[in-house]
Amino acid sequence: MTRNPEKHMPYFDVLEALAKTPECALCALESESLKRYFDALLYEMVNDPKVRGELAYSKGYCHRHAHMLLDCHSSFGTGILYQDQVAAFVQCLTGFSSTEWRRTPVSIARKWNAHDGCPACVIQVESRQRSVSVFLEGMTEPDMRAAFERSAGFCVPHFFIVMECAKTSDMRAYITRVHKEKYAELATDLGEFERKNDYRFTNETMGKEKDSWSRAVKMIAGARGLF
Repeated sequence: MTRNPEKHMPYFDVLEALAKTPECALCALESESLKRYFDALLYEMVNDPKVRGELAYSKGYCHRHAHMLLDCHSSFGTGILYQDQVAAFVQCLTGFSSTEWRRTPVSIARKWNAHDGCPACVIQVESRQRSVSVFLEGMTEPDMRAAFERSAGFCVPHFFIVMECAKTSDMRAYITRVHKEKYAELATDLGEFERKNDYRFTNETMGKEKDSWSRAVKMIAGARGLF
């Protein structure tokens, strides 16, 4: 891929994701940004006062991102980070009188479970906004349009986010047309996958339709843990 020095790195990140990702490129970019965040966090930032302060403020990570943290399989770093959260909850419980608990259990639970300011959510939203913005701005470039038209298209959640951010009706119509073609092709693959699983046709070799069932789930719902 030839790199024009006038174009910034996020442009090429989006272009490369469109070219290389078998499903939604925006999902791939978000997932990669979260992976980089957790890798850096666990490698060098678990004892950073600012990081731990932000995590204490948000009462830990939200459900989705807490389980992404577990998937990193860093027992020591995770233990350090969540020692603060457990201690905070012990303090919370210690502060309750029986009268307070009877009077405000719902509001207390909502406040604790909100995870306002989840640091990983902030990273994910910033990544999403950046990628969508770069993609839409790049629609004036032939190489971005070509990569988009050759790609799998976007998952349904990202499709609607892109449509909300697109500034013109012509752009929305173009993006819709491309996606109609992509999803019609996916529907054809699913039909062929079903046909070849019929006992009468099991002797036929599977082609690109062989993983259409998993692609369909990812394209309708988005990548695991992002939405």
